[in-house]
Amino acid sequence: MRRANRRPAAGAGLRRPAARLAIRRPAAALGGADLTPRERWEAGEEISAEEFAPGVVGSGDWLKSVKASYFEKECTFAGKINRVVLEGTDTELEITLTGTSTEELLKFGSGVHPPVIRAHLCPRDCDQKRSNQDLVHLKKFRKITPEGERTWEENLLATDENAPLRGAQQAWEREEEKKQKRDRETSSDSRGGGGKKKEKKKEKKRSKSKKEKKEKRARVGGRSVAKKDLKDLYGGTGLDPEPKMRRKLRKKLKRKLKKAKSTSSASSGTSTSSSTEEVGEEILEDRSKVQRIAELAPGVLTATSVQNMKNYVLQASGSTWGADVDSIPPIMSQYVRCFLAPKSSGGLLREATTLAFAADLMVQGRPAEALDALSQRLKSLELVVNGQAWGTAQKIEIVPPHDASMASRAEVQIAHREALLDSRAKGNQAPWEKGKSKGKGKDKDKGKERSKGGTKGKEENKKSS
Repeated sequence: MRRANRRPAAGAGLRRPAARLAIRRPAAALGGADLTPRERWEAGEEISAEEFAPGVVGSGDWLKSVKASYFEKECTFAGKINRVVLEGTDTELEITLTGTSTEELLKFGSGVHPPVIRAHLCPRDCDQKRSNQDLVHLKKFRKITPEGERTWEENLLATDENAPLRGAQQAWEREEEKKQKRDRETSSDSRGGGGKKKEKKKEKKRSKSKKEKKEKRARVGGRSVAKKDLKDLYGGTGLDPEPKMRRKLRKKLKRKLKKAKSTSSASSGTSTSSSTEEVGEEILEDRSKVQRIAELAPGVLTATSVQNMKNYVLQASGSTWGADVDSIPPIMSQYVRCFLAPKSSGGLLREATTLAFAADLMVQGRPAEALDALSQRLKSLELVVNGQAWGTAQKIEIVPPHDASMASRAEVQIAHREALLDSRAKGNQAPWEKGKSKGKGKDKDKGKERSKGGTKGKEENKKSS
């Protein structure tokens, strides 16, 4: 009976703690090794990017980087998660920056509003070579709890660059309201308000007329006035500055040409007999297709020519255009210098240079200067026809000369003058001076007289003999 009533209290006390140790939670005593990534995230512990799975973090959570890189350099940042983006095997977090201790990332965040970045959760094989201003490679991170300490984590929240502007705007609005109140009070207290209104209207008209006169005076003359808006000059034509309008015009032109061709072919197929006059008209119509294009869509021929020139000039110069592909740049002069100048010379080259120069001015919206270039060229031709020298006639033209020179005309004249003065100071006559040529002429005349004398003597000797 005593054995049956035996109670091993000491043995039982040792087994119960062993049973408690078998329970694996709570894991605070073991350092959180058995917690899930979600539980560790909520506890504010460190999480690696390889452990990330959907549902671990949520939008609105505030994270802090533990190990990250920005342009292959270590960085630290903090921010609020906006959303999680899954692209195949890659995962990115869209984060609104709240603070950073990295200078490069701070410059980017302070210059963008809102400062949104993309955090790439790097796997083990990520080389972190992909870079962008808003891209950060993230290896390890943790959650910022409300009770945690914060130093640089909020340095981007206090920056408000527009606060002074808003304050100035509010002050200006208050001043305007005060002025309007004073004006209403003065108008109500004053007598004869209608007369004052009339006087104010007259003063406004006077001020407007003065402004218009000043603008008219300032607008007279100058290249700024000579240049006109391209929309006003070429709107609705083949040279319209908007590529959409040019494309519409070309489509319309193709439809009209196709319609005219179909009607002419139909009429020729139905008619069995035609006169010689009708045949002649059909031939002329085929030959005058370019003239029909110029009549139906003015400017299309020029735009097409410029587009063709762009390709050749680009290949020759190796440069790139600042404008888009559909632009119409002034490149005719450049085309003439690259391709026509080596093949031509003299008056033909001058004609091509003048026409290209005037066409470039028209493309830039400067019609007055283009007409000046053409009229001065016509005057030059008139001088040549009337017997003037070609070099003299070219002096009245405004087209730049074809030959290039680094030295200006004034520099060449100064150098020529200095050389002439130096030769005079040394006492040596220049070979182009008149005295030397006269001496040569006298020697030649003397030689001629001697030769004449010699022939005369020979003839007299023959007679005497």
